[in-house]
Amino acid sequence: MPLPPIRPALPPPDEDTVVRRPTFEITTKRRGTWLLVYLRGTYTDEIVDIVRKDIFSQKSSFAVDCSMLSAIKVTLVRELWFTANKLKLGDSRLVLLSAPDQLRSLFTLISPGAKLPSFASPDDLPADAKNLEQQLQRSDADLNDLRKQLQSNALWQFVDRETCWLCPFCGKI
Repeated sequence: MPLPPIRPALPPPDEDTVVRRPTFEITTKRRGTWLLVYLRGTYTDEIVDIVRKDIFSQKSSFAVDCSMLSAIKVTLVRELWFTANKLKLGDSRLVLLSAPDQLRSLFTLISPGAKLPSFASPDDLPADAKNLEQQLQRSDADLNDLRKQLQSNALWQFVDRETCWLCPFCGKI
């Protein structure tokens, strides 16, 4: 006997409910120039149509959170990918918030090397979507510097008896 679908919890009071069905819900929240889009529940193909017509039709930058969405399919990933590329032509952007591993792995099915900018939380989003590329370039440069230090600098390669890495600045594991 199949289990009944999980009912989404009620959204926080500061979110606007776009659609609420027994199996899923879509809510939005405005944060500066960003429109935060929360997809919760179990994926159905109806989600893609609703997101395309009711949300992506707006003139805004979007941060999509699918962390509470289960059974994600490539149809949603394809819509996110094509919308992100379309928005790059203008001043708007599309990014992911708390992207689950399943979602990120489906991007590789669309195109090798296909990925969208992803942030851990809405607090990490740049204040203005136009500055997104500069922030991503700074993050990439910082990660490359860190990688070089870990590979070449002997001070960054200390480990303890259990082969746990020790921070060169504070000596903590």
